[in-house]
Amino acid sequence: MAKIQPAELAKKLASDKFKREPFYLLYGSEPRRIQEAANRLRAIFTDEVGEENFFRYVGAGSGQDDMSPAEIVGQLNTMSMFGGSKVVWVGPIVKLDKATAKTFEEYARNPNPSSTLILAVVTGKGNSKAITTFEKTELLKAVVENCVAVRFSAPRGEEIYKWVTGRFRRHGLSVNRQVIELLVDLCDRDLDRLDGEVEKLSAYAGDEIEVTLGMVEETVGDNRTAQVWDLTRAIRKRDMNMAMAILDTLMENNTPAQMILKSITKELALLSAAHSFKCEGGSYEAFKSAVGGHDFVLTDVWRMAGRWETPFFVDGQRALLEAGMNVMRSAVSPAPVLYDLVARLLAKNKTVAAS
Repeated sequence: MAKIQPAELAKKLASDKFKREPFYLLYGSEPRRIQEAANRLRAIFTDEVGEENFFRYVGAGSGQDDMSPAEIVGQLNTMSMFGGSKVVWVGPIVKLDKATAKTFEEYARNPNPSSTLILAVVTGKGNSKAITTFEKTELLKAVVENCVAVRFSAPRGEEIYKWVTGRFRRHGLSVNRQVIELLVDLCDRDLDRLDGEVEKLSAYAGDEIEVTLGMVEETVGDNRTAQVWDLTRAIRKRDMNMAMAILDTLMENNTPAQMILKSITKELALLSAAHSFKCEGGSYEAFKSAVGGHDFVLTDVWRMAGRWETPFFVDGQRALLEAGMNVMRSAVSPAPVLYDLVARLLAKNKTVAAS
């Protein structure tokens, strides 16, 4: 049949003459775009065949949690007990083993015309060489000859600006070209980060209907700033594993220790204030009035403060003071100091559920 681009797939799906094909191979280096396309196909197809005839398998292969490709093909080739056609979505698969690829290749050469397989394969985020290698496989060749393959690579030129504009429109927000260009530059054209920043900006905008340049400048920093923000949120949630993983990245990027300490200090102060207001029966509005700031941050702090207890703040202040003094000593490497600080802040003490 064909190998097409995402824009062509979207055009086909919007057409009144659209006809469901027996096999869609969605592949490439952008997992978010692949997931969105698969969700779109699922929504359209389940309207046609019914939820009872839709089946989803995250993995395919010989792994413990995987569905074997032979079973998936068997599912596609048998009649539905509910009547009608079947739709099976497999993936996203990050590593497709040879035996699994061979099974799907053989199915692509003679697919059941009354069923539909959606196979999502991620060739490696941002890895163009891996896409080229995958496009030489017999699986892709078989799909292109008989079914539909859609390649998802990093958006180029105008495509990324249209993608961001569409994201804002989903939130009912308008945005001009200058704002979008700044946001794309700050996020280094990374779709995952762009999507997260759009979510943040939509919360920040509140009742406003337009995202302005000032909003982006105030809420979106460069990549290191964003990672520090992610670290403070992981600390806020008391998520030790996430916090340590983000700190690893910050250390690899040589993020200044003072920058990290300043953000953690501010975060702990906000959590302590929220915790105090809650313990005294105060309202969120009273807390917001006292500390100042924007709802998109403060509402999360207010909610997560329920996971903290008074002793955590006392020891946390001591830990921050010690860390600050140790970092100032030129003979001390900041990395062990920061790791020790995060471990101490998030030590496994009694944790209560967030209210």
